[in-house]
Amino acid sequence: NVSAFALNIPEIPNSRVIDQTNTLTNEQKQTLVNLLDNIYHTESHTEIQILMIPSLDNEPIEDVALNIARKWKIGQKDMNNGALILVATRDHQYRIEVGYGLEGVLPDGYIGNLERNILSPYFLKNDFFGGLNLVVNDLAVEISKVYNTTKRINTQQISN
Repeated sequence: NVSAFALNIPEIPNSRVIDQTNTLTNEQKQTLVNLLDNIYHTESHTEIQILMIPSLDNEPIEDVALNIARKWKIGQKDMNNGALILVATRDHQYRIEVGYGLEGVLPDGYIGNLERNILSPYFLKNDFFGGLNLVVNDLAVEISKVYNTTKRINTQQISN
């Protein structure tokens, strides 16, 4: 679907968190990036990206999310283990798009619960960071049940 790319989506993300709505503070973005980095540093190298856009321009969110996930090649090619959290703030729509390789770890029912029980109530209060933060933490816990993780709690720590 070519029209989905009419949206102003970067060719390749320069961060794990892209906020085109200026909703998140720099500190909030960094908190989410650190959490997503921790998820990536599991033995699975699960890659999760967050994209916040103002509007879907009347495109179905499922199509837009899938097109972006493919365009960005989220996850490892041979494992298809990426996920995209897409939020269209003005449209009050969001979607967690999970690659096939992660569906065993993050099944549809689980993702639906996250969307209904966390994203929906937080976003209704315009607390986008609160909702995203809880969801990313929940995803991290769920992924770490299956894949060993080297969680680096203190991101200020100097690696040896």
